[in-house]
Amino acid sequence: MDSMEDKLMKLIKKMTEIETVELEFLFAKFNKELQENYNEKISIIENNINSQIQYFGKKVEEYSNEKQNIIRRYADEFQKIYNKRKEQYYNIIIEIQEVQSNQKIALVNFLTTVKQMKKAPEKLIDSYDKKLVALVAKYDNYDAIIKECEKKLEECINCSKDDFNKIMKYRSLSLTQENKVNIIISFIKKILGKFFGKSKIQKEVIDKMGDELIDIEKNNNNIIEIINEQTIELIAKIEEARDQINLEFKLSTEQ
Repeated sequence: MDSMEDKLMKLIKKMTEIETVELEFLFAKFNKELQENYNEKISIIENNINSQIQYFGKKVEEYSNEKQNIIRRYADEFQKIYNKRKEQYYNIIIEIQEVQSNQKIALVNFLTTVKQMKKAPEKLIDSYDKKLVALVAKYDNYDAIIKECEKKLEECINCSKDDFNKIMKYRSLSLTQENKVNIIISFIKKILGKFFGKSKIQKEVIDKMGDELIDIEKNNNNIIEIINEQTIELIAKIEEARDQINLEFKLSTEQ
């Protein structure tokens, strides 16, 4: 028959296995959701370029190199955001793992205290009882940090999608302005496109999207700075919360 220590070690091992699978699932979710979001937006950009080239009476194949260059530059900007958010996501997961390790230490300490309590003289029972209560509180407080971190992981995914939308807003604004052109002007543009399609595509599509990408790059640099600040602040808060838990535990057991 297994001793209490053996049972606890088996429990801790099982907890570790479950926690590892859960964290792997969370990271897979991050990658899957952002990959789907990225694919959707790249598809929108490509279709937009194709429709504009066709609008000016030209074949898409004629502008394959230009189109691929624009798509690549957009992809690079999406990748910058993804890399930075992935770094943030990974840092939060590391903190979760650290807190989970602290929980396991609290469990071991709880068992050790129970064993010591059984052999302790009557006058020390109260102090051991107080320590057990403090260990349970410590475990629960660690659990609260983990739940808060899990919320932050979900926020990280949503913020990543918002960042992707900010990349797309320049294209959306451009399309909104184009859609406001009245039917007569639109008709004239189509006629002119038949004769001056190549120069029009260069100016209205290639050059315009190039200018948009310059603005996107500047905006992305600002977003990356904000993400860095968010990550530093978040990790500092988690570490502060852990320090506070340890302080509360110390004060409750010394009284």
